[in-house]
Amino acid sequence: MISSATTQARPRTKLWARAQAATELALLAPVLVLVLIVCADSMRLYYAAIAVCGAAQAAAAFAAQSPISAADLNGIRQAALNNLSHVNDLDLKATNLCSCGLGVLTPCARTPRCAGLRGYVRVEAAATFHALIHYPGLGGSLRLRSVALRRVE
Repeated sequence: MISSATTQARPRTKLWARAQAATELALLAPVLVLVLIVCADSMRLYYAAIAVCGAAQAAAAFAAQSPISAADLNGIRQAALNNLSHVNDLDLKATNLCSCGLGVLTPCARTPRCAGLRGYVRVEAAATFHALIHYPGLGGSLRLRSVALRRVE
């Protein structure tokens, strides 16, 4: 025989369990949302860093095709922009360097003429990454930079 005390205890236990679950969800929901935002920002940051690196590599590859393309700053910039997507504020700086085979790279205007003169192009790409939220100690934006160096053929 089931007593009346046992039948009344079961609904109360279910009510307490539901209330406890609701309280735990209310306490953990903001933490879970914060973790989700941080994960999303991390993925966006890595994507932007890879995109800036790829833009610098593409610009250097274009410039390394010939001495004429190494001097074509508009073509270098367009090659970087063609490879770059979803990243704004791209700063691009291309520098022509020369070496006489000693391994020291200097601007071509200051390199003395020699028998084994080799031309290089150095492309620096930079872009600003804007985070979804402001992180203490990091701020709301980061500057991403990449440098690519190629020998001009």
